[in-house]
Amino acid sequence: MVNTGAKIDIKEIETRCENHLTKQEWAQLSFTTVADNDTQIGKLLRKMITNDPQSPDFRQANADMEKFMAKKRKDAPKARHNERLKALYVEPNATGWNRPIEQVTKESAYQSIYQAVNDYALFLHGDPESKSTRLF
Repeated sequence: MVNTGAKIDIKEIETRCENHLTKQEWAQLSFTTVADNDTQIGKLLRKMITNDPQSPDFRQANADMEKFMAKKRKDAPKARHNERLKALYVEPNATGWNRPIEQVTKESAYQSIYQAVNDYALFLHGDPESKSTRLF
C-alpha cells in the first residue's frame, strides 16, 4: 500500500499492528546463529566449513542445517516476542516476578539488538520493490 499511493487510516494501522507475533514475522528479515563448537549446531557448522561441498558429510550437515534453520524461522517470531517481554516488563509470573535484570544476560541483549539492527539495515538499504522489505 505504501508504494501504491493508497491512503492508510489509523484504524487500519492499529488492526495490522495488533498482533505482536505478526509484527515480529514482518520485522525479521534475517537469521543469525551463534553456537559453541561443542553444540549440535556448532558441530554442523564445523562439518560444513571443513568438508568439501561435494562430500557426503557436507551434504548431510547442510541438510541438517536447513532443517534447523526452517524450525528457527518458524519459531523466531514467538521467541523474539517472549524475549522482548522478558527484557522490558516487570510483572508477576508463575514463580514470582519477572525482573529483566535477572532474566536477560548482556550477551542475549546484545544479540537481540544486533539482529534488529541488521534487519533494519536490510530494510533501509534493501530493494524497495522486494516483498521482504515492504511493511504493507
